[in-house]
Amino acid sequence: MSVINGDNVVGRNIGEAVDNVAGYDDNDKREKRIPEKAKIFHSPNIERIVKVGEKLTKDETGICNSVFASKRDDGLILYIIFVTGMRFGTLEQTEDILNELKSEDMKYRLFATLLRIYTKKFDVKLSFRDVALVFFPIVDDGKYYLLIFDLRSSLYYIVDHVKRTRTLERKYGMILNLVKKLFCNYLTSQHHPMAKTLTFKAGRVMNISWLVEKAGTEYGIYLMRHMESYMGENEGRWECGLTGKMSADVSATIKLRTKYMARLLTAEFNKFKTMIVKDFEVFRKLDILEQDMLIRDSAENRKKKRKTKGRR
Repeated sequence: MSVINGDNVVGRNIGEAVDNVAGYDDNDKREKRIPEKAKIFHSPNIERIVKVGEKLTKDETGICNSVFASKRDDGLILYIIFVTGMRFGTLEQTEDILNELKSEDMKYRLFATLLRIYTKKFDVKLSFRDVALVFFPIVDDGKYYLLIFDLRSSLYYIVDHVKRTRTLERKYGMILNLVKKLFCNYLTSQHHPMAKTLTFKAGRVMNISWLVEKAGTEYGIYLMRHMESYMGENEGRWECGLTGKMSADVSATIKLRTKYMARLLTAEFNKFKTMIVKDFEVFRKLDILEQDMLIRDSAENRKKKRKTKGRR
C-alpha cells in the first residue's frame, strides 16, 4: 500500500529513509491519480530489498553501535525496542481494545477509524481498488505472524515462520476471523468487488520452506522480512532469503536486524533522528578502542540500572 523512496541520510551508505504516506476514502470522488512517492509504515527497503548475503556497511554498523554506546535515557529506550525483538506495541494495544469491546458495531467502527487514519497519511489519493495486497502484522501472546489479503485473487494467507501443529483456531484463536470480518465489512462499505468473496474465504497458512521449530528471539525480524519481500508470488515460489536452518539464519537475521535498525533510526518519521545522527557523527570520529569502551561501559550501566530497578 505504500511506496518507499530511497534517500541517503547519513554519509553515503545509510540506506533509504522511509517515505511519507497518505490516502483517502474510496467513496471520495474518483479521479485520475498520478503515483507519487510516500513516506511511512512499511519496510524501509521496498525499492531495494535487502539481500540476506549483503555485507553490512561501516555506517550501518556504526550508527547502531552509536545508539548502544549512548548514555542517554533515549538510547536505553531505543535499545529495548530494537534488541528485544522490535515489538509492535500499538498492535497489541489495538487488539486488547478490540477484545474489550462487546458490541460488533463498536469493533467495526474502531477498526474502520484506525484504517482511515492510516490511509489518510498517503500523499496520493489512494483507492483500495488500486491495491493488490493488504498486510496486517499481528503480535499476539508471543506469536508474530502476518495476515495477507490478496485483493486480486481473493486469497487469505497466514504467514508464520514457526512450525505449529494444532488447528488454526487453537493456534491463532479468533484473530483470523475477527480481522477478516472487520476488514471485509470495511471493503463492503467501500463497494469493493472482492468484499463478498473474501467474506467467505477461510484463512490458510502459507507453505514456506524456512519454518523453524521454535520462535527464538528473532520473531520481529522474520515478520519484517515477510512484509518486505512478499510481492504476491504464487505459493511455493516465494523465497525471502531465509532457510529455516539455524547455522545460516543466525548470521542472516543479525545482518537484517542491523540493516533495518540503521534505516529506521534515520527515517524521517523517527523523532529521535536528529539526536541519533549527531551522536553518530561524534561516535564515528573516535578510534575503535574508544568506541568499544563506550559500548561496554553503556552495556554495563544499563545492566546495573536494570538490577537496581529489580530490587525496588
